[in-house]
Amino acid sequence: MHQTCRQCQSEFEITDADLAFYDKVSPIFNGKKELIPAPTLCPDCRQQRRWAFQNQRFLYKRKSDATGKEIVSAYSPEKPFKVYEKAEWLKVDNTEFGREFDFDRPFFEQFNKLFHDTIKENVSQSGEMINSEYVHFAGWHKNSYLVFDAGKCEDCMYGTFMGYCKNCVDVLDMQRNELCYDCVDMTDCYGMFHSTFCKNCNSSAFLFDCIGCKNCIGCTSLRNKEYCVFNQFVGKEEFEKTWNGLFDGSHATREAARNHCQEFMLSQPRRALHNTNAPNSTGDYLINCENTKDCFKCLELRDAKFCQYVVLGCNDLYDISAFGESMSFCYELSASGGIVGKIGETNCCFDAYMYYGGDSVYYSINTHDNSKNLFGCADLRGKQYCILNKQYTKEEYDMLVPKIIAHMRSTQEYGEFFPITLSPFAYNETLALTYYPLTQEEVLSKGWNWKDRDQRDYQPSVFQIPDRIADVEDSITKETLSCVDCTKNYRIVTQELEFYRNQSLPIPRLCPDCRYLTRVSRRNPQTLWNRECGKCQKPISTSYSPDRPEIVYCEQCYLESVY
Repeated sequence: MHQTCRQCQSEFEITDADLAFYDKVSPIFNGKKELIPAPTLCPDCRQQRRWAFQNQRFLYKRKSDATGKEIVSAYSPEKPFKVYEKAEWLKVDNTEFGREFDFDRPFFEQFNKLFHDTIKENVSQSGEMINSEYVHFAGWHKNSYLVFDAGKCEDCMYGTFMGYCKNCVDVLDMQRNELCYDCVDMTDCYGMFHSTFCKNCNSSAFLFDCIGCKNCIGCTSLRNKEYCVFNQFVGKEEFEKTWNGLFDGSHATREAARNHCQEFMLSQPRRALHNTNAPNSTGDYLINCENTKDCFKCLELRDAKFCQYVVLGCNDLYDISAFGESMSFCYELSASGGIVGKIGETNCCFDAYMYYGGDSVYYSINTHDNSKNLFGCADLRGKQYCILNKQYTKEEYDMLVPKIIAHMRSTQEYGEFFPITLSPFAYNETLALTYYPLTQEEVLSKGWNWKDRDQRDYQPSVFQIPDRIADVEDSITKETLSCVDCTKNYRIVTQELEFYRNQSLPIPRLCPDCRYLTRVSRRNPQTLWNRECGKCQKPISTSYSPDRPEIVYCEQCYLESVY
């Protein structure tokens, strides 16, 4: 059947397979299935709503409400929440804020009040964290700084969506890499700079879609090549001469090389889709996936639809926006997942920031550590049979939840993810702005929240950054710099300065957030378009929109063009 999105008014299709999935994940209480209705928002608006609950871009200084100590937090100081540092937060049992359900009020209104009352953890961290205070939604880090949605990394800075990386700076979508700078979507690489979508490459710069290459500069679509510049073999001596000229520590030299390489890249064909071993699947950047439809940037996923950044052993999922890991039979989750081989998540719907184990958890936020049988709960660890954080027996829980669902049907809330108005973050603090950019006026017109910029963060800088890293003194770590793009102030930390010096890299002229947005722009949108192959004119589906300047080939023509 066809449905009109109640938010954007576009028409979208709901298939019989979709309805079968909603039936399959609908919860059962006392032998009766509480059928989840078909969605009222289109897939894009549903995704936008989920991303609006994820702040994986900004950290702030604020006072701990437990000790008064200054702490790092994902919640800005003006947020009306009680925020504790983790050591203090682990002593809290948020069931003390439990309350009876009021059948005279909407569910979301009651949940919002509960969510504002419960005590929050300043940042989401798990496992052993060593010298990694400025890290959020991450675990098992050492010497990391401003890293988000990442696990088991060391000596990394300014990164998002990372796993098993070491000594990487200004990166996005990275798995098992070391010594990489300004890179996007890299796997098993070493010593890479300014490169995108490469595998098993090392000691190279400005590469795109290369595999098994080393000692190359400004190349695209190469396989197992060495000593190439702009896709031409030049030999070791000429390569080293070019490399030494490029890595002279000069900002002007680096930017000229970047522009030259971008011009060359536009002259070379791109592959329509970047999938590897993804039978019966649609979407892009899919690896070892099967029967996944309209999914993007997923790894080891099967029997799924409308998912983004879902990885490692997941199946039977719809509408999940990061991060997966041993997850099955779940619907409409944001920033949720388990631990591969240990604790997974199953039968969970309409949750955000639920991680490290969950079973039959519904309409809850910040619940983790193997939580089970929760409905409408916030900031709980390892609890079960709770409603609005109030503890019940199994029998009481099973009797009360169906009554609440019936009430939610009457208020047209059941089957819907949390409204964006309930997000603890402003729209421009979240990944929603990354994937669905809107102006402040557009956001406010929808009744959503926007965080005004703090004028104290936008003071003009009189400090002039030297062109060459060799001319930069240690005192720069005490200076306040101004971004040449957004004018926001930023600092260079000691660990960062050492990295630039060791790799002969110039000091960046953009603030960390603008650098993040620049990396995002190098990644294709999570949308597919129809266009023609640039060589054989065969119709293709691709994440390159028809109005983009890239030359896009079908898979066969692309493989024929690979060097």
